[in-house]
Amino acid sequence: MSAIGTPRQDRRRTLLHRASISGLLAAAILFLGSAALQFIASVQRWTIFRATLDPETLSAEDHLYDYFFPLDPWESVGATAQLFGWAALMQAAGVLFMTVGVLAVPPVAPVAPNGRFHIEGFARFTGAGLAIVELSVACLVAAWFAFIGAHALISGIAGSPSPLQDLTTLWLVGFVGPFALGLLWLRRLPGASAACMFLLGSTVVGYFAANFIIAPLFTGGTSHDTTPWMEAVMAASTAAAGIALVFGAGATSRHRRDQSDGPAVTE
Repeated sequence: MSAIGTPRQDRRRTLLHRASISGLLAAAILFLGSAALQFIASVQRWTIFRATLDPETLSAEDHLYDYFFPLDPWESVGATAQLFGWAALMQAAGVLFMTVGVLAVPPVAPVAPNGRFHIEGFARFTGAGLAIVELSVACLVAAWFAFIGAHALISGIAGSPSPLQDLTTLWLVGFVGPFALGLLWLRRLPGASAACMFLLGSTVVGYFAANFIIAPLFTGGTSHDTTPWMEAVMAASTAAAGIALVFGAGATSRHRRDQSDGPAVTE
């Protein structure tokens, strides 16, 4: 079989390549936008709100004001919960666009022992099966971010935790999905794999890591429940995910150019 595709195959590869680049860049923009909203919410809590408190009686470090996943008892601080809610919903949309970008990466034909390119039906079948698994996991991850975002947004608007606070099991297991996607995409698209690992910073694992490990390195520790600026650490991890996807899109583009410029191999 010739390595030079038919015009129809070339058009299909071109469309897949464009869909991949567009999906990855759209996800990058959404993640970076999400990070910006998270940072604004953090500023509102640790600069604006803290300045209004009497340091002798109240502290913004009280978990009473945490807005990552509002739980009774809880007090809303300005628009922090709404900002974080929209940020998490943007992450949910970003995961879906990222999935489109990864699954649209044109497959590389396997190489036969004689060095010639070929495509086998078995390879197509297994590739389709893996894509279904990847899509299923990605949808679960997106649903989890949407759940977190909806709870924070509704809670912020109502001024009290929404009924979704009772679904704490979903809050606790949310880190499994991004980690699984990161492993699945490690060889397929390293940039997307890295983005998934950075998205762990927005899960319960990232929450505790930011609060008890990373943020204290910059603030010298915490005297109460929540380390100042821990939400900014989580925002940085989301921004890192967006940057990783920009690099992933660049790598995909370079790979496409290398394939186009490479020598033609025919039977």
